[in-house]
Amino acid sequence: MFGTGKIQPITQFASLILLIALVTTCSGGGTGQTIATGLAGSTRDFKVVLWEDSWVDGGTAEVDVRESVVADGYCIELWAERAEGLKALYYSIEYDPRRYAPESASPGELERCSGELLQLAVLDLPGAVHCGQVLANYPDHEGFSGEGLLARISFANGPPRLTRRSSAAPVSKRSESPLAWNATDERLEWGYYCEGDYDQNSETNIADLSPLGLHY
Repeated sequence: MFGTGKIQPITQFASLILLIALVTTCSGGGTGQTIATGLAGSTRDFKVVLWEDSWVDGGTAEVDVRESVVADGYCIELWAERAEGLKALYYSIEYDPRRYAPESASPGELERCSGELLQLAVLDLPGAVHCGQVLANYPDHEGFSGEGLLARISFANGPPRLTRRSSAAPVSKRSESPLAWNATDERLEWGYYCEGDYDQNSETNIADLSPLGLHY
């Protein structure tokens, strides 16, 4: 889940338009075409990548990146312009792990849309942040339209104080799915081994969010 960080008063602000190009990438266990975007004129070793899975169910938006220096670090915000039916947002941020440590990633307008918002932020991989958010049962919701803040990511100055390990799907006997007999339909039923691991590849990551949002 996303965390929330206290942002100090902004001392410097710059609005940077995303430069769009198609590339192939692999991130968070998923592969495929993404929309790669760089910070125009940035001198802070940050690069934003906006994934094309953000446009599920026909949602569209122009995304603007705004970066600001805060009292004890750095802040990146993703803002939507002319959004139409936006129901998801998937992005990565590459950074210099010797100079910055990600602290939190929080959602914006999608959290205020009708319905529940599924979120996941991977902040413990040195040099890259991977985040995703999608409306649960998104075909049943209109999504976000208009202009507004989509995400805020906070970085502290300096490298992380300790190395953390990302979670994996459980593999112990205690986590096995129980079997149940459906007498009405005469069939044997069981849940996923790990319900958050939608594609059952033993990893619970951002690649699982869109199918979970569709079949939540």
